[in-house]
Amino acid sequence: MQFKIKGKKRVNNFWSWVLKVAQKRVKDTEDKTVNLISVTFPSAFCLLIRYEIINDGQKYEIVLQGDYQDAYKLWKESEEKDIPEAVKVEWMITANHSNAKLVSAKKL
Repeated sequence: MQFKIKGKKRVNNFWSWVLKVAQKRVKDTEDKTVNLISVTFPSAFCLLIRYEIINDGQKYEIVLQGDYQDAYKLWKESEEKDIPEAVKVEWMITANHSNAKLVSAKKL
């Protein structure tokens, strides 16, 4: 046999609201895990980085213009299209994430 004992409705509503706000703040401030999708060189003066934030499923693109001639040559010569070590992808994503273009987002 089960039954309920009446609780304090207003106090319960308040603490439920506090819990919802706190969970949102925790989610907004937690570390983001980045999954690098691809790094390509459309030309010797352009770098395209595609990556995904695993925590929320959003995909981003960063296009950077600069002098990437040496890295472009190494990338073109590589059969597996590996990322040249001269390109510091982690630093570029960290520095330019606020300017990245949101490509797609999963609906939660």
